[in-house]
Amino acid sequence: MKANREIGLVVVGSEILDGHIHELNGAYLGRICQNLGFRLSRVVIVGDNEVTIAREVRRLAAELRIIVICGGTGHTADDVTHRALAHMTHCPLVSTRRTEKLARDNYMRLGRTHAYVTEAAVIPKGATPFGNSVGTSLIYKLRWRATSLLVLPGVPVEFRVAIQEHLKELISVQETGMFRSVVIRTRFVSEELIWNTLVPELWPALSDYGQVSSLPDIAAVDIRIRLAVTSLQSYREVRRNILARVRATKLWPHVWATTDETLESILCRLLAAQKKSVYLRWDAHLATSLGSLLGSCSRNHERLTARLEGSSTSVDKLPKSGLRISIKMTSPDSRPRIQAQMRDRAGRLLRQANSPIFRRRDMRRANKLALFCLFDLLTSSPKP
Repeated sequence: MKANREIGLVVVGSEILDGHIHELNGAYLGRICQNLGFRLSRVVIVGDNEVTIAREVRRLAAELRIIVICGGTGHTADDVTHRALAHMTHCPLVSTRRTEKLARDNYMRLGRTHAYVTEAAVIPKGATPFGNSVGTSLIYKLRWRATSLLVLPGVPVEFRVAIQEHLKELISVQETGMFRSVVIRTRFVSEELIWNTLVPELWPALSDYGQVSSLPDIAAVDIRIRLAVTSLQSYREVRRNILARVRATKLWPHVWATTDETLESILCRLLAAQKKSVYLRWDAHLATSLGSLLGSCSRNHERLTARLEGSSTSVDKLPKSGLRISIKMTSPDSRPRIQAQMRDRAGRLLRQANSPIFRRRDMRRANKLALFCLFDLLTSSPKP
Protein backbone atom coordinates (compact mmCIF):
# COMPACT_ATOMS: atom_id res chain seq x y z
CA MET A 1 0.00 0.00 0.00
CA LYS A 2 1.32 3.42 -0.92
CA ALA A 3 1.87 6.06 1.75
CA ASN A 4 -0.74 8.82 1.49
CA ARG A 5 1.12 11.54 3.32
CA GLU A 6 4.69 10.96 2.21
CA ILE A 7 6.54 12.60 -0.66
CA GLY A 8 9.71 11.54 -2.43
CA LEU A 9 12.32 13.73 -4.11
CA VAL A 10 14.61 12.74 -6.97
CA VAL A 11 17.43 15.23 -7.55
CA VAL A 12 19.13 14.94 -10.93
CA GLY A 13 22.62 16.32 -11.42
CA SER A 14 26.05 14.78 -11.86
CA GLU A 15 27.56 18.06 -10.64
CA ILE A 16 26.12 17.34 -7.18
CA LEU A 17 27.60 13.85 -7.04
CA ASP A 18 30.94 15.25 -8.21
CA GLY A 19 30.94 17.72 -5.32
CA HIS A 20 30.88 20.86 -7.45
CA ILE A 21 27.66 22.25 -5.96
CA HIS A 22 25.60 21.66 -2.81
CA GLU A 23 22.14 20.11 -2.84
CA LEU A 24 19.72 22.64 -1.27
CA ASN A 25 16.31 21.65 -2.55
CA GLY A 26 15.75 18.71 -0.22
CA ALA A 27 15.88 20.76 2.97
CA TYR A 28 13.52 23.37 1.54
CA LEU A 29 11.02 20.78 0.34
CA GLY A 30 11.12 19.09 3.74
CA ARG A 31 10.06 22.32 5.46
CA ILE A 32 7.26 22.94 2.96
CA CYS A 33 5.98 19.38 3.30
CA GLN A 34 5.84 19.73 7.05
CA ASN A 35 3.81 22.93 6.78
CA LEU A 36 1.35 21.15 4.51
CA GLY A 37 0.96 18.18 6.85
CA PHE A 38 3.10 15.87 4.71
CA ARG A 39 6.50 14.30 5.22
CA LEU A 40 9.45 14.15 2.88
CA SER A 41 10.39 10.51 3.38
CA ARG A 42 12.94 9.87 0.60
CA VAL A 43 15.59 11.98 -1.13
CA VAL A 44 17.56 10.35 -3.95
CA ILE A 45 20.39 12.05 -5.86
CA VAL A 46 21.23 10.61 -9.26
CA GLY A 47 23.51 11.56 -12.12
CA ASP A 48 22.51 12.68 -15.61
CA ASN A 49 21.73 9.19 -16.84
CA GLU A 50 18.38 8.16 -18.36
CA VAL A 51 18.45 4.59 -17.08
CA THR A 52 19.34 5.61 -13.52
CA ILE A 53 16.69 8.33 -13.38
CA ALA A 54 13.96 6.00 -14.63
CA ARG A 55 15.01 3.23 -12.24
CA GLU A 56 14.94 5.46 -9.14
CA VAL A 57 11.63 7.11 -10.05
CA ARG A 58 10.09 3.70 -10.68
CA ARG A 59 11.37 2.42 -7.33
CA LEU A 60 9.91 5.36 -5.40
CA ALA A 61 6.64 5.19 -7.33
CA ALA A 62 6.10 1.68 -5.99
CA GLU A 63 5.82 3.12 -2.46
CA LEU A 64 4.76 6.78 -2.76
CA ARG A 65 1.87 8.62 -4.36
CA ILE A 66 3.70 11.91 -4.97
CA ILE A 67 7.24 12.31 -6.32
CA VAL A 68 9.01 15.59 -7.04
CA ILE A 69 11.75 15.44 -9.67
CA CYS A 70 14.14 18.36 -10.07
CA GLY A 71 17.14 18.99 -12.28
CA GLY A 72 18.07 17.92 -15.78
CA THR A 73 15.20 19.87 -17.37
CA GLY A 74 17.31 22.29 -19.40
CA HIS A 75 17.93 22.32 -23.12
CA THR A 76 21.47 20.95 -23.47
CA ALA A 77 22.58 17.44 -24.36
CA ASP A 78 23.22 16.40 -20.75
CA ASP A 79 19.69 17.36 -19.61
CA VAL A 80 18.00 13.97 -19.93
CA THR A 81 15.18 14.04 -17.36
CA HIS A 82 12.44 14.52 -19.98
CA ARG A 83 13.75 11.62 -22.07
CA ALA A 84 14.06 9.38 -19.02
CA LEU A 85 10.44 10.00 -17.97
CA ALA A 86 9.19 9.59 -21.54
CA HIS A 87 10.92 6.22 -21.78
CA MET A 88 9.66 5.10 -18.36
CA THR A 89 6.03 6.09 -18.97
CA HIS A 90 6.01 5.08 -22.67
CA CYS A 91 4.86 8.60 -23.54
CA PRO A 92 6.69 10.19 -26.49
CA LEU A 93 8.16 13.66 -26.22
CA VAL A 94 5.92 16.18 -27.97
CA SER A 95 5.34 19.91 -28.18
CA THR A 96 1.94 21.58 -28.34
CA ARG A 97 0.71 25.09 -28.94
CA ARG A 98 0.35 25.57 -25.22
CA THR A 99 3.89 24.40 -24.39
CA GLU A 100 5.34 26.53 -27.19
CA LYS A 101 3.48 29.59 -25.93
CA LEU A 102 4.60 28.98 -22.34
CA ALA A 103 8.21 28.49 -23.42
CA ARG A 104 8.13 31.62 -25.60
CA ASP A 105 6.63 33.65 -22.74
CA ASN A 106 9.38 32.44 -20.41
CA TYR A 107 12.09 33.64 -22.78
CA MET A 108 10.38 36.94 -23.59
CA ARG A 109 9.93 37.76 -19.93
CA LEU A 110 13.66 37.35 -19.34
CA GLY A 111 14.60 39.16 -22.54
CA ARG A 112 16.50 36.18 -23.91
CA THR A 113 16.84 34.81 -27.42
CA HIS A 114 14.21 32.36 -28.63
CA ALA A 115 16.76 29.91 -30.05
CA TYR A 116 15.84 27.19 -27.55
CA VAL A 117 12.05 27.66 -27.59
CA THR A 118 11.51 24.54 -29.68
CA GLU A 119 13.58 22.39 -27.32
CA ALA A 120 12.06 24.00 -24.21
CA ALA A 121 8.52 23.21 -25.38
CA VAL A 122 9.08 19.43 -25.60
CA ILE A 123 7.72 17.38 -22.69
CA PRO A 124 6.20 13.86 -22.36
CA LYS A 125 2.81 13.45 -24.01
CA GLY A 126 -0.10 13.73 -21.57
CA ALA A 127 1.76 15.96 -19.12
CA THR A 128 0.11 19.13 -17.81
CA PRO A 129 2.50 22.08 -18.38
CA PHE A 130 2.89 25.24 -16.32
CA GLY A 131 4.79 28.43 -16.91
CA ASN A 132 8.02 29.23 -15.10
CA SER A 133 7.84 32.64 -13.44
CA VAL A 134 11.59 32.71 -12.76
CA GLY A 135 13.47 30.71 -15.42
CA THR A 136 13.01 29.22 -18.88
CA SER A 137 12.42 25.50 -18.28
CA LEU A 138 8.82 24.33 -18.32
CA ILE A 139 7.24 22.89 -15.19
CA TYR A 140 4.80 20.03 -15.58
CA LYS A 141 2.98 17.30 -13.73
CA LEU A 142 2.59 13.79 -15.07
CA ARG A 143 0.39 10.96 -13.88
CA TRP A 144 1.96 7.52 -14.06
CA ARG A 145 -0.07 4.60 -12.76
CA ALA A 146 -1.14 5.67 -9.24
CA THR A 147 1.67 8.19 -8.74
CA SER A 148 1.77 11.92 -9.47
CA LEU A 149 5.09 13.26 -10.75
CA LEU A 150 5.94 16.95 -10.47
CA VAL A 151 8.92 17.87 -12.66
CA LEU A 152 10.76 21.08 -11.74
CA PRO A 153 14.00 22.90 -12.55
CA GLY A 154 16.92 22.15 -10.25
CA VAL A 155 18.06 25.76 -9.77
CA PRO A 156 17.17 26.50 -6.10
CA VAL A 157 15.44 29.83 -6.82
CA GLU A 158 13.28 28.34 -9.57
CA PHE A 159 12.64 25.22 -7.52
CA ARG A 160 11.37 27.15 -4.50
CA VAL A 161 9.01 29.34 -6.49
CA ALA A 162 7.65 26.33 -8.38
CA ILE A 163 7.09 24.38 -5.16
CA GLN A 164 5.14 27.26 -3.65
CA GLU A 165 3.00 27.62 -6.76
CA HIS A 166 2.30 24.02 -7.75
CA LEU A 167 2.86 21.50 -4.94
CA LYS A 168 -0.53 22.10 -3.31
CA GLU A 169 -2.24 21.17 -6.58
CA LEU A 170 -0.96 17.61 -6.21
CA ILE A 171 -2.30 17.18 -2.69
CA SER A 172 -5.73 15.61 -2.54
CA VAL A 173 -8.07 17.12 0.04
CA GLN A 174 -9.76 13.75 0.43
CA GLU A 175 -6.71 12.11 1.97
CA THR A 176 -6.90 11.54 5.70
CA GLY A 177 -4.15 11.88 8.23
CA MET A 178 -1.30 14.36 8.34
CA PHE A 179 2.14 14.86 9.81
CA ARG A 180 2.82 17.74 12.15
CA SER A 181 5.65 18.60 14.51
CA VAL A 182 5.88 20.16 17.94
CA VAL A 183 9.12 22.03 18.57
CA ILE A 184 10.54 22.99 21.97
CA ARG A 185 13.41 25.45 21.63
CA THR A 186 15.87 25.77 24.50
CA ARG A 187 18.98 27.89 25.03
CA PHE A 188 22.13 28.00 27.17
CA VAL A 189 21.83 24.34 28.06
CA SER A 190 23.60 21.41 26.38
CA GLU A 191 22.13 18.15 25.14
CA GLU A 192 24.05 16.23 27.78
CA LEU A 193 22.67 18.40 30.55
CA ILE A 194 19.10 18.11 29.25
CA TRP A 195 18.92 14.36 28.80
CA ASN A 196 21.32 13.20 31.52
CA THR A 197 20.64 15.64 34.36
CA LEU A 198 17.67 17.96 33.97
CA VAL A 199 15.00 15.71 32.45
CA PRO A 200 16.27 12.16 31.78
CA GLU A 201 12.68 10.92 31.90
CA LEU A 202 11.40 13.36 29.28
CA TRP A 203 12.58 11.52 26.14
CA PRO A 204 10.57 8.32 26.80
CA ALA A 205 7.60 10.46 27.86
CA LEU A 206 7.68 12.44 24.61
CA SER A 207 8.19 9.24 22.60
CA ASP A 208 4.67 8.22 23.60
CA TYR A 209 3.41 11.00 21.32
CA GLY A 210 5.68 10.50 18.31
CA GLN A 211 9.23 10.40 16.98
CA VAL A 212 11.59 12.57 19.06
CA SER A 213 14.75 14.24 17.76
CA SER A 214 17.27 16.50 19.49
CA LEU A 215 18.93 19.14 17.29
CA PRO A 216 21.82 21.10 18.85
CA ASP A 217 22.72 24.57 17.59
CA ILE A 218 24.88 27.46 18.77
CA ALA A 219 23.99 28.06 22.44
CA ALA A 220 20.69 26.26 21.86
CA VAL A 221 19.00 22.88 21.47
CA ASP A 222 15.77 22.28 19.58
CA ILE A 223 13.64 19.30 20.60
CA ARG A 224 11.23 18.20 17.87
CA ILE A 225 8.40 15.67 18.19
CA ARG A 226 6.97 14.44 14.89
CA LEU A 227 3.29 13.51 15.19
CA ALA A 228 0.94 11.49 13.02
CA VAL A 229 -2.53 12.95 13.59
CA THR A 230 -5.89 12.82 11.85
CA SER A 231 -6.86 16.50 11.98
CA LEU A 232 -5.69 19.94 13.03
CA GLN A 233 -7.92 19.75 16.08
CA SER A 234 -6.24 16.58 17.30
CA TYR A 235 -2.84 18.14 16.59
CA ARG A 236 -3.65 21.17 18.74
CA GLU A 237 -4.82 18.93 21.56
CA VAL A 238 -1.67 16.79 21.47
CA ARG A 239 0.49 19.92 21.31
CA ARG A 240 -1.19 21.34 24.41
CA ASN A 241 -0.57 18.09 26.27
CA ILE A 242 3.11 18.02 25.28
CA LEU A 243 3.73 21.63 26.30
CA ALA A 244 1.91 21.08 29.60
CA ARG A 245 4.16 18.12 30.35
CA VAL A 246 7.32 20.07 29.51
CA ARG A 247 6.11 23.08 31.49
CA ALA A 248 6.05 20.91 34.62
CA THR A 249 9.75 19.97 34.31
CA LYS A 250 13.04 21.69 35.11
CA LEU A 251 13.60 22.24 31.40
CA TRP A 252 10.90 24.88 31.04
CA PRO A 253 12.98 27.85 32.34
CA HIS A 254 15.37 27.21 29.44
CA VAL A 255 12.61 27.19 26.80
CA TRP A 256 12.44 30.43 24.83
CA ALA A 257 10.05 29.48 21.99
CA THR A 258 7.70 26.74 20.83
CA THR A 259 7.40 27.68 17.15
CA ASP A 260 9.59 27.33 14.06
CA GLU A 261 9.84 31.09 13.58
CA THR A 262 13.47 32.20 13.48
CA LEU A 263 14.94 34.28 16.27
CA GLU A 264 15.66 37.13 13.85
CA SER A 265 12.07 37.14 12.61
CA ILE A 266 10.71 37.14 16.16
CA LEU A 267 12.92 40.10 17.07
CA CYS A 268 11.82 42.09 14.04
CA ARG A 269 8.18 41.40 14.85
CA LEU A 270 8.64 42.46 18.48
CA LEU A 271 10.53 45.61 17.52
CA ALA A 272 7.85 46.58 15.04
CA ALA A 273 5.00 45.83 17.46
CA GLN A 274 6.63 47.87 20.23
CA LYS A 275 7.49 50.70 17.83
CA LYS A 276 11.19 50.53 18.61
CA SER A 277 14.28 50.90 16.47
CA VAL A 278 17.53 49.08 17.08
CA TYR A 279 20.86 50.86 16.76
CA LEU A 280 23.94 48.66 16.60
CA ARG A 281 27.20 50.11 17.91
CA TRP A 282 29.86 47.49 17.55
CA ASP A 283 33.08 46.61 15.87
CA ALA A 284 32.40 47.24 12.18
CA HIS A 285 32.85 43.59 11.17
CA LEU A 286 30.56 42.26 13.89
CA ALA A 287 28.01 45.04 13.46
CA THR A 288 27.71 44.34 9.76
CA SER A 289 27.24 40.62 10.36
CA LEU A 290 24.64 41.04 13.11
CA GLY A 291 22.89 43.86 11.29
CA SER A 292 22.45 41.72 8.20
CA LEU A 293 20.69 39.06 10.27
CA LEU A 294 18.11 41.54 11.49
CA GLY A 295 17.96 43.48 8.26
CA SER A 296 17.16 40.40 6.19
CA CYS A 297 14.05 39.79 8.31
CA SER A 298 12.85 43.39 8.60
CA ARG A 299 11.46 43.93 5.11
CA ASN A 300 7.87 43.49 6.21
CA HIS A 301 8.19 45.78 9.22
CA GLU A 302 8.16 49.39 8.07
CA ARG A 303 8.73 50.78 11.54
CA LEU A 304 11.93 48.83 12.08
CA THR A 305 15.12 50.60 11.07
CA ALA A 306 18.71 49.56 11.61
CA ARG A 307 21.84 51.69 11.57
CA LEU A 308 25.34 50.26 11.75
CA GLU A 309 28.11 52.28 13.32
CA GLY A 310 31.62 50.87 13.10
CA SER A 311 33.89 51.29 16.09
CA SER A 312 37.66 51.54 16.22
CA THR A 313 37.71 49.38 19.34
CA SER A 314 39.59 46.14 18.84
CA VAL A 315 37.40 43.06 19.12
CA ASP A 316 39.90 41.26 21.33
CA LYS A 317 39.90 44.18 23.79
CA LEU A 318 36.16 44.30 24.31
CA PRO A 319 35.16 43.66 27.94
CA LYS A 320 32.88 40.85 29.00
CA SER A 321 29.96 43.23 28.69
CA GLY A 322 31.19 44.27 25.26
CA LEU A 323 27.72 44.31 23.75
CA ARG A 324 27.02 47.66 22.13
CA ILE A 325 23.31 47.62 21.44
CA SER A 326 20.98 50.41 22.45
CA ILE A 327 17.23 50.64 22.00
CA LYS A 328 15.61 53.88 20.94
CA MET A 329 12.44 54.08 23.00
CA THR A 330 9.44 56.38 22.67
CA SER A 331 10.62 58.11 25.83
CA PRO A 332 14.25 59.34 25.53
CA ASP A 333 14.65 59.24 29.32
CA SER A 334 14.51 55.44 29.30
CA ARG A 335 17.47 54.95 26.95
CA PRO A 336 20.33 55.08 29.52
CA ARG A 337 18.53 52.63 31.79
CA ILE A 338 17.85 50.26 28.87
CA GLN A 339 21.47 50.47 27.71
CA ALA A 340 22.78 49.67 31.18
CA GLN A 341 20.38 46.77 31.53
CA MET A 342 21.41 45.43 28.14
CA ARG A 343 25.10 45.53 29.07
CA ASP A 344 24.39 43.70 32.32
CA ARG A 345 22.40 41.03 30.52
CA ALA A 346 25.12 40.65 27.91
CA GLY A 347 27.82 40.14 30.49
CA ARG A 348 25.75 37.60 32.41
CA LEU A 349 24.81 35.60 29.33
CA LEU A 350 28.36 35.59 28.02
CA ARG A 351 29.64 34.26 31.31
CA GLN A 352 27.00 31.53 31.25
CA ALA A 353 28.10 30.52 27.79
CA ASN A 354 31.81 30.48 28.76
CA SER A 355 32.64 33.08 26.15
CA PRO A 356 34.37 35.94 28.02
CA ILE A 357 35.11 38.08 24.97
CA PHE A 358 33.99 38.34 21.40
CA ARG A 359 36.46 37.06 18.85
CA ARG A 360 36.15 37.09 15.11
CA ARG A 361 36.29 33.32 14.95
CA ASP A 362 33.35 33.20 17.37
CA MET A 363 31.23 35.59 15.32
CA ARG A 364 28.28 33.25 14.86
CA ARG A 365 28.22 32.54 18.58
CA ALA A 366 28.52 36.24 19.39
CA ASN A 367 25.67 37.09 17.04
CA LYS A 368 23.43 34.44 18.56
CA LEU A 369 24.16 35.63 22.10
CA ALA A 370 23.51 39.23 21.11
CA LEU A 371 20.17 38.32 19.55
CA PHE A 372 19.17 36.43 22.69
CA CYS A 373 20.06 39.49 24.77
CA LEU A 374 17.82 41.61 22.60
CA PHE A 375 15.08 38.98 22.85
CA ASP A 376 15.27 39.07 26.67
CA LEU A 377 14.98 42.82 26.68
CA LEU A 378 11.93 42.88 24.42
CA THR A 379 10.05 40.07 26.15
CA SER A 380 10.48 41.19 29.76
CA SER A 381 9.56 44.36 31.62
CA PRO A 382 12.54 46.62 32.34
CA LYS A 383 13.49 46.75 35.99
CA PRO A 384 13.23 50.17 37.66
